[in-house]
Amino acid sequence: MAINGIDFSEFILINAASYFIALFFNLLITYQSTPSVKNHQSESFLISTISGFKYVLEHKKLLLYMSSMGIFNFVCAGFLLTTPYISSHYFSKITSSYSLFLICAAVGGLVGGLWLTVQKQKISSNRIFAEQICYGIILILGSLKFSIYSWIIIALVYGLIQSRFFGSMITFIQEETDISFLGRIFGLTFLFFDGIQPVGSFIFGFFVSTWGSWTYSVLGSLTLSLFGLIYFFNRKTFE
Repeated sequence: MAINGIDFSEFILINAASYFIALFFNLLITYQSTPSVKNHQSESFLISTISGFKYVLEHKKLLLYMSSMGIFNFVCAGFLLTTPYISSHYFSKITSSYSLFLICAAVGGLVGGLWLTVQKQKISSNRIFAEQICYGIILILGSLKFSIYSWIIIALVYGLIQSRFFGSMITFIQEETDISFLGRIFGLTFLFFDGIQPVGSFIFGFFVSTWGSWTYSVLGSLTLSLFGLIYFFNRKTFE
């Protein structure tokens, strides 16, 4: 909305158009037919959740994928807290710096989504973990010589990596899950993903104002080390 010549009504129209674009891409997704599942006796929320946890513990690959989503969102919480602080304390003379960052992140997300859509080769989990490792390195390098340009590069790559990670992880989890457990596993997946963000926000909220742009080095180091461990464990155990 900081772009000159766009008023609020035009912003709403653009936002509405984005949903139709998303619908178009969803229609491009092909699905394989699955055998019909017989109706199961309804379970309580508690029993269903417990059985879902047991299923995850019995399938180590699922546990690895869900843990990676928790790690990703933990780091993401710090990333999202850092952005407005950086905008107001480092680039306050550039009035549209915050909106510029968000626009670049959104463009990166669109590019990442398109990349997944047109990619014909089956993507591996270790490829996605390696992309996270690369992004950790970019965060560290970007903070070492911090400027508006490195900040924008961080935003672009963040959007790209985020969309590829989230889109791919959901697919990996679906492929590893028996259809009768799919609802419970996706419920637990989003618990792993969304439940960790308040923890990350609480922890990083104390340090962003002290670390400043060096917060990106901390986030990059966490991403590099944690996803590095996941990458090598996944490669050694499952691939």
